[in-house]
Amino acid sequence: MPDLLNQAGIDPSVATVDFIAQDGYSVSIPINTAMRSDIIVAYDLDSAQLNEVLRLVVPEANGNIWIARITSINMSISSVDQVQSGTSVQA
Repeated sequence: MPDLLNQAGIDPSVATVDFIAQDGYSVSIPINTAMRSDIIVAYDLDSAQLNEVLRLVVPEANGNIWIARITSINMSISSVDQVQSGTSVQA
């Protein structure tokens, strides 16, 4: 994950990374968590493409954090102290 974020260009004011799935489910993680080398966005497992295309992998986190079918990754200045998840409603 750190390589992906560095390639995107991290502004010093970024506090969280927000992931949104195809079904509107979302997960927000603090930037210091997102920058850990064991946090990844997976697209395959053992050289076989994942059915869910892109999946956030957060070792030692609940399964509800391992968001699948990611359609959007955003950096935000909004702060969260810990990983948060939920369903967003789009108007």
